[in-house]
Amino acid sequence: MGLLRTTSLVGEMADETLDAIARYDLLEPGAKVGVAVSGGVDSWAALALLAELRDRGRLDIELQALHVELGFPDGEARVAALTGGCAAAGVALTVRRTPIGPEAIAAQTKRPCFLCARHRRQALFEMADGQAIARIVTGHHRDDALSSFIMNLLENRELSALTPRQPVFDGRLVLIRPLYAMPKDRLVKLHRQQQFPVVASGCPLDGKTRRQDALDLLTEMERRFPGAREAAFLALHRVKPDFLPHEKS
Repeated sequence: MGLLRTTSLVGEMADETLDAIARYDLLEPGAKVGVAVSGGVDSWAALALLAELRDRGRLDIELQALHVELGFPDGEARVAALTGGCAAAGVALTVRRTPIGPEAIAAQTKRPCFLCARHRRQALFEMADGQAIARIVTGHHRDDALSSFIMNLLENRELSALTPRQPVFDGRLVLIRPLYAMPKDRLVKLHRQQQFPVVASGCPLDGKTRRQDALDLLTEMERRFPGAREAAFLALHRVKPDFLPHEKS
């Protein structure tokens, strides 16, 4: 049956995913693709929509699911839920069990989430390399891109954001984000309709991160300036260097 029941919403979101893949040049025919699945709504949506496009013959790709188990409580329950969901989607799952999460918190740095994410990416890269995977899909969406922009602006003092396509290792591996242009509430709506087997990460910092602060700021912007999220996202595609300061070299 797959992860998705056929509905008009599924059809619309599959079209939007395919449009983003073409717009940002994310995939080539026959690509071997690893989808990073955490058990959250976003990664389930990414896996389900790509599997839908594959099964409908609209996307010629080979799908593999990759999960880095971070070592928080209830890890085996997460793996069991992921195994069942991936089987429903017709996608094989590879799991790497690690102590990354608790170790990042125990390090008592100011940015444990950054440390955890860096080590998780490294594990994903190693898993992909071991299976000759050239593309890794993450479930990042429009709100993630905007919250990253806010964090980089206010914390790193630079104008940068997540991109839909990010080559690493001289292009031998490419991180791609086919949900890049989708708002988070669309993914939540899809989950409510389809009931993905969502499982919590077990991280004690969930909902208490700087990224959550940036997302809360986006919500406040939207309240004060209706349409702010859409306007800000479009602005990321309309950078005007001539109207930004340039220092003398």
